[in-house]
Amino acid sequence: MCKLNTRLRLLTVSIIFFAVAISTYSSHPVYANGDSNTRTIFEMESEPYSVKVTATPSYPSIGPLHLTVFLNSINQNDLPSEANISLTVNPPIGSGLGPLVYPVSSSSINPELYDVDISLEVEGEWVLDFYIQGTLGDFSFTCPLEVVDRGSSIFAIAIVVAAFPALILSLETWRRWDRRRKRNNQLSDTSAKQSE
Repeated sequence: MCKLNTRLRLLTVSIIFFAVAISTYSSHPVYANGDSNTRTIFEMESEPYSVKVTATPSYPSIGPLHLTVFLNSINQNDLPSEANISLTVNPPIGSGLGPLVYPVSSSSINPELYDVDISLEVEGEWVLDFYIQGTLGDFSFTCPLEVVDRGSSIFAIAIVVAAFPALILSLETWRRWDRRRKRNNQLSDTSAKQSE
């Protein structure tokens, strides 16, 4: 009964540990204009514009990525009206991929917001070149973006999850071996005293 309880506890702990690890690194749906999985990846002020770029998911991995550009003027009296924004996505050097150009669409909800969905095919450092044509003038800026392979992260977690039960079983085996060794030593000491 004791062995069964120990194994059951070990199995339960392993399943909970595995579920938590996978849910931490599971992919999240892509939402426009921010959510709890959104992070600012670039922010600057340069006459006449104030610019901020957010990414969803917050830590980009291979696959789809949603970017939102917040465009405003430094002087609040000169709010920019319509602006045309284009984005050139440059893949990591040596990836064998070429740059892609995306139009960035203005949001119907807020005139300061511009959205674009892109696809990232390899891990490494991507470079995002934004070009703005607006009533306050033209402006360009560059934003580096580190992309990871989420699959390799899940593989690393799977190794850790597999190693955890193996470690517990090793400790349990060592504990039993140590208990048996001590018992054998006690028996040999007892028999040696009796033979005297």
